[in-house]
Amino acid sequence: MRRKKIALFVICLLAVGLLQVPSATATGPLSEPSPRLNDADQRACIAAAERSAAVAWMCMGGTLTAQYPKAGGGTRTEEKQIGSGRVQMTASPTISKQGAVDEFGVLADDYDSWCEFGTVCARKISDYIAEVKGNGAYGDGDGVIGNIDFIVRQAFNGAYPRWRGLIIWDSGPVIRPNLFWADCRINRTGPDGFCGNAELDFSNISSTSQRSWAPSATTYKQLSGALSNNTTYHDDLHGSFKADGYPQTFGTGTIHTGRWRQCGPNCKYYQVPWTPNP
Repeated sequence: MRRKKIALFVICLLAVGLLQVPSATATGPLSEPSPRLNDADQRACIAAAERSAAVAWMCMGGTLTAQYPKAGGGTRTEEKQIGSGRVQMTASPTISKQGAVDEFGVLADDYDSWCEFGTVCARKISDYIAEVKGNGAYGDGDGVIGNIDFIVRQAFNGAYPRWRGLIIWDSGPVIRPNLFWADCRINRTGPDGFCGNAELDFSNISSTSQRSWAPSATTYKQLSGALSNNTTYHDDLHGSFKADGYPQTFGTGTIHTGRWRQCGPNCKYYQVPWTPNP
């Protein structure tokens, strides 16, 4: 009889709204990142971000990109390597007769299942094509807000690099991208040289529209100028976005498809995944 009375009391509380049940669609910070983001570097990065005084931060693998308040107002952005900094090399996907196949015979619809381990992964499709994917968690001083994937494929057109990008919503509020960029860089000791860039313009993503391509799932943005065959290169891929309900701008940090050379007449990859050393 006592259990029945307790049950009736709880039902009454629910009916009048006195007993609050957490909602899965709440827009506040998440207590934990997506369970798929279980990489050690990613979790170490998130722990470091939550201990810091950052007003906005993002962990892409073990790289922490964070904004800190400045004494005179405004913010400053810092990028710091928390984990090992490794990029995981993964094999090219197997062609499936049932799958959607793009112009190079590689599955075009595996991006949300490939490399879902909270790190950064790269794969070499051929000597002329490579892809990189970063799994990101972003947040503020209260904890993790959401998760986003950032994927880029590069495919050379002779001596011209070409890029196409994809962002995928994993959790959190609506994401409203600012501009994303594919920067061509010249490998140098010290600051790298600059050899042009291409803009990747994504649309909003959310729980009801989880993917956005730039420029599309089948086209590329090409560098305006041809590269020469007397140097070596890599790309810097990065961007920023806003999240509904939060005033901050979140930066993705930088990922890379790899390094290339022999750009007369055709550029060719010599290092995938990218490492800090040419």
